[in-house]
Amino acid sequence: MSCRAAPRRPRLASVLATLLLGAQGAGAHSASDAYLNLSTRASAGTVQLIEGQWDIALRDLAFVLDLDADGDGRLTWGEVRQRQSEIEAYAYRRLHIDGGPGNACRIKPQRQLIDDHADGAYAALFFDVRCAHAPRQLTLDYSLFFPIDPSHRGIFVLQSGADTTTAVLSPDNAHLHLTVAAARAADAPVPRVDAAWIRWLPGAIPAAGYLTLTNVGDRPAMLLSASSPLFGDISLHRTENRAGSMQMAAVDRITIPPHATLTFETTGYHLMLMEPATPVKPGMHVTITLRFADAPPLPVDFEVRNPDGSRAARTAR
Repeated sequence: MSCRAAPRRPRLASVLATLLLGAQGAGAHSASDAYLNLSTRASAGTVQLIEGQWDIALRDLAFVLDLDADGDGRLTWGEVRQRQSEIEAYAYRRLHIDGGPGNACRIKPQRQLIDDHADGAYAALFFDVRCAHAPRQLTLDYSLFFPIDPSHRGIFVLQSGADTTTAVLSPDNAHLHLTVAAARAADAPVPRVDAAWIRWLPGAIPAAGYLTLTNVGDRPAMLLSASSPLFGDISLHRTENRAGSMQMAAVDRITIPPHATLTFETTGYHLMLMEPATPVKPGMHVTITLRFADAPPLPVDFEVRNPDGSRAARTAR
């Protein structure tokens, strides 16, 4: 079996379009394969992020999950979208990654798109693998489709620092021992925060957090999440102008290039602060901890301000 190059990242346009996926027929015969790509990001702190993309042929998923809802022999994007949770559950039950004794790793699904390959359409599953601390070794167990199709093959690529590891996954080669390259401390991003504040809004309207985030390091800084004892849920959001309408959507990460500054604002990125444990009012100060892929957790003091952004007449802690 010949190995093809790792698939390109799918374009959003190919997902938003009404995509006919079954031009070749949902039951058309073709070799069963999938493409699994991992890229490690060694941490300067306690979080090790491994980014993954797993492309699985829709013809294979249609066979095991009966995705063709109307039975016409053609898959549409609508049919696939309605079954995304089942696709993820089926796939991730058949992939296990471990960082060794005392270093548990978990797979966290991020999003699912559609990618076009030369032999048809594939479900592109994006995910993170987060370990307790930066591993030096990984073990990977892969069992997708093997019980029903022993001829299935997974094309595996691991990018770890300057090193690249490749393998063809099969029933006889389903368990891999992988070496993770150590990162140089000088390469780590160094995030710095200025002008952190929260816009208080009355009633049950969620508050919003703003800040200026500067990366003074030599590698991109990736903000993954935020938390605070005062809020039950904090998520990363972005407001965009789409066809003349301002729309807000959650994002799974925010990346700041090396030696660059990103200002959170009402028409861009912000923190959505929900489920306050106690009433929040202008003049208070709230500690929110920012968590990055490649840097230690960063506690930040946020000042709560009025709805128009002005400071309260008197601040209190």
